[in-house]
Amino acid sequence: MTIDKDAIEPETGQIGKLIQETFAITFSIDLSGYVNIYIDWPNEDNRPAMRQPISDLIFSIDSGGMKGLIAEALTNTTTQRPELKDYITSIIIKWAEIQNKSNESPVIKPRNTFMK
Repeated sequence: MTIDKDAIEPETGQIGKLIQETFAITFSIDLSGYVNIYIDWPNEDNRPAMRQPISDLIFSIDSGGMKGLIAEALTNTTTQRPELKDYITSIIIKWAEIQNKSNESPVIKPRNTFMK
């Protein structure tokens, strides 16, 4: 089998360009519940233009704006990997239970109003 380097180069160039223009946050969790956050920054030349989109993304993560996209990604995974459907369904149910439980407590805890 031979590989045509000329056919690969444009594709590799496109991927390299995309990586330079992309900001990525990757979350992972291990069995003990430890969360790792990995960040890939855009190329230095693209950082000024990426300031607003990055800020919007962080706000969306913090405010719950990503909830629908995450749910959609989980649902799409069940189409691509049907063997995970029951497992993903159980995760979504647990997520909803945690959300409902967190909604029962006040947003601002009374003891925090006296902290300086």
